[in-house]
Amino acid sequence: MVEEQVNSKNMSQDSAQNQYDFILYGAYGYTGKLIAELAHKQGLTPLLAGRKEEPLSQLAARLNLPYETLGLDAPADLDRLLSKAPIVLHAAGPYSATAQPMVEACLRTHTHYVDITGEIEVFEWIATQSEPAKQAGVVLLPGAGFDVVPTDCLAAYVTSGLERPTHLDIVIKSLSSVSRGTALTAVENLGASSYCRVNGKLTSVDLAHTSRFVDFGKGQRLAASIPWGDIATAYQSTGVPNIVTYMQTSPRSYRMMRSAKSWRWLLKAKSVQKFMRKQVNKRITGPTEEVRETANSFVWAEARNASGASKTARLTTMEAYKLTALSSLEATQRISRGEVDAGFHTPATAFGADFILEFEGSIREDL
Repeated sequence: MVEEQVNSKNMSQDSAQNQYDFILYGAYGYTGKLIAELAHKQGLTPLLAGRKEEPLSQLAARLNLPYETLGLDAPADLDRLLSKAPIVLHAAGPYSATAQPMVEACLRTHTHYVDITGEIEVFEWIATQSEPAKQAGVVLLPGAGFDVVPTDCLAAYVTSGLERPTHLDIVIKSLSSVSRGTALTAVENLGASSYCRVNGKLTSVDLAHTSRFVDFGKGQRLAASIPWGDIATAYQSTGVPNIVTYMQTSPRSYRMMRSAKSWRWLLKAKSVQKFMRKQVNKRITGPTEEVRETANSFVWAEARNASGASKTARLTTMEAYKLTALSSLEATQRISRGEVDAGFHTPATAFGADFILEFEGSIREDL
């Protein structure tokens, strides 16, 4: 039935819809540029799109690619844009503001959807659109970048080798800086609750409400709990009811994270948010090309069951933003080729636990 839906969708599309390989919305952002450059290098022809004319036109001219300028607040214009390709790679955050209008447009126009979000609430909402997506013959795949490809794949790997896993811990460590868009999303979430999953339910907790020690290969290091996207996606991929996500940190940073709840009211103040956004726009540009080519990222995961058995593994990958460009573009092309059934997917449910190993430099080790 899914195949019939996809075929009927393709037959109903006019010739203009096959004009471009995919639409890249948010193309002029830090990660969007990396994706556009990679697509151009691979000989693909994406239609670049976004809200701001000047940076979009400059990027399009540099890469000799077509572009269209439009926002997400005009449904008719958005539908017209999506009619020009079979799939959109959505790279414009914060996704708390941009995902819903784009997903709804994809469902209206029978256009596949891929994004690079790491926002828990966004994953949760997109998952609720799985049935409408199946009816429309549309694939919905959020989190096709470093958030959450390596963590999702490792979670699927450690849980697959364990009978009835009940608990899952995931730890990340990245050795590069963040992009401006990621930093702005972090500012938006300052003062917000953290999350874990308890008995299958998304549960609000304080930031760094718990900690543990993990070994990424150089001895035991402290990790503090954070609200990573796998709180949503790993539950969809594995069904494990209790999930905590962590980030390696220093003892000093851990203490600061623990005290953040005392300053929540201040961090959410409009004046503080405005000041922080200004600082981000002024100071943060993202990792340099040298960093992207030389740095690594690391993931550690442990699954446990009620009998006390456990399975643990760690994963080394290339730098996070380089991986994001490669993995999101690869996901987009595979979906375009019809390799994924319609409906909501995580990277692991779409491509399997070994998907991450297909990218250069990825090494998975059982512990």
